[in-house]
Amino acid sequence: MSAWFWNGLLHPLWATSHVMCLITLALLSVQCGRLGMRALWFALTPSLILGLLLTRLISLPQSDYYLLAASVFIGSIIALRPPRLPLSILIFAALLVGLFIGLASTAPSLPGMKTHQMAEHLVAVALGSGLMLVSAQVIAYFLNKPWQGLAVRILGAWITAGASMVLALMLLVPLSPLKP
Repeated sequence: MSAWFWNGLLHPLWATSHVMCLITLALLSVQCGRLGMRALWFALTPSLILGLLLTRLISLPQSDYYLLAASVFIGSIIALRPPRLPLSILIFAALLVGLFIGLASTAPSLPGMKTHQMAEHLVAVALGSGLMLVSAQVIAYFLNKPWQGLAVRILGAWITAGASMVLALMLLVPLSPLKP
């Protein structure tokens, strides 16, 4: 395995917006029950693969804004925990998050870089995202008991607060090159 594979595998852990989105999706899917946990995988996997394939055609430099906004939205739903949450909200959120994570995970295009190295990177991003998601789902599943469900709601509220602050700071001070 090359360095490109390991770089792609660890990419979802390095990008804070990816971590927040994947954790909130896992928490929301657990709140929706076993059907929600399965539906998340059927919605996220194709959209993540599509996003990763589109990285060669489309560049989305502000993807962190979209992912943080999605974290705020999904975290708010988790914190509120409506009694009857439609599964379509989880599926829609998973489709959007998968697409944005895929588009945000471009492989670096360096001179002399081979196609199989880019493919290794993109496959590893999908694997890393899947590993993070399944880990978060397992932990949330055991925390979602009737008396422990409060921990899931609190975690959703904290992610919402953190994503809101980071998003506000990013919008206040747009990313620009440093001036000497």
